[in-house]
Amino acid sequence: MGPEASTAALADALNMEWDEDAVKIVVLITDACAAWHRGTWRLDFRMGRPIQNDPLEIVRQMAERGITLYVVACEPSLSTQYLHAVDFYRALCRITSGRMVPLLNAAQLGDYIVGSAVETVETEKLINEFRNTILDDIYGQGKPIEEVMQQIQAQMAERKTEIKTLNVEEVYEASAEADSNVGVWAQATSLGSARGRTTALSAPRLKAEYAPAPSASLGWASLSSASPSGGCSPRSRPAFSVPAPLAAPSVPGGMMARKRSTLLTETSSSMPAPPPAPAPQQAAPAVSLASQAIDESQTKRIIMQTLMRNAKVGPGGVLTPTGEYSGAKGVNILEGVPLARDEDKD
Repeated sequence: MGPEASTAALADALNMEWDEDAVKIVVLITDACAAWHRGTWRLDFRMGRPIQNDPLEIVRQMAERGITLYVVACEPSLSTQYLHAVDFYRALCRITSGRMVPLLNAAQLGDYIVGSAVETVETEKLINEFRNTILDDIYGQGKPIEEVMQQIQAQMAERKTEIKTLNVEEVYEASAEADSNVGVWAQATSLGSARGRTTALSAPRLKAEYAPAPSASLGWASLSSASPSGGCSPRSRPAFSVPAPLAAPSVPGGMMARKRSTLLTETSSSMPAPPPAPAPQQAAPAVSLASQAIDESQTKRIIMQTLMRNAKVGPGGVLTPTGEYSGAKGVNILEGVPLARDEDKD
């Protein structure tokens, strides 16, 4: 879907009538960045009307309501057509403790959707089991997130807890600049506040074995250094020149020569064209759904989602407790430490 539809879809998903007891999952399948449209992230057109939506605020509200965002990134289109899209979607998923997965083979789409749903359902059971412990330890007693995570991880390791896990082979090149971009958006107050703070990566985002074949190359031109909107800029297209039509060859000789030429032309034009050469097969990552011991990243997801569902999620990963822990110390989930209350500062 286009960028304007992606943002509108996120907003619609947020505002659906969700059953409070349901396991809430949103799967966004896209080959375009949700933050860019005609030079500005603010223009989001649907039904002919401009709508102002900031995807960062949308996903923060998703996190508060217990909605996990999964992004299925249609590759190689997403990383070859947009400068920052991969990092931007990773940031959106990080805010909800969700996940972005690359789709290079359409046949794997069902595996991604089913696998994401199954893993989320099993994670939800553990969230319900450890909810009170997590909230009391972190919001009630002010323990650091890392300490609580190690404690819960040890408990599950001792009892050999396993959950069905969606495993996807990594297709993107590791990059410190890309990780920095993710952090900028995850901590930004709004997309506008991230303007000029991200880095455009000129190197290919996909590993060589997953890069598009030469015949399928999109031939994008050089990259601009920064997004003008704070969101995702499209890569610029090179200018192509159309060659002039070839002149018809002259036929030497008289009438008989021209007739022979006409006959040969008609005969060759009536012959069936040879079948096109098969397109090169696009490599795809290995994908599996297997029951395995819960790892630290999954334990962290359990803790983060528990905390966010019982707090106001603010920019920069700052959580302000609500409900039964209203008035307790907040926590910065990016730094993993409790925040001082106003009365503590005096």
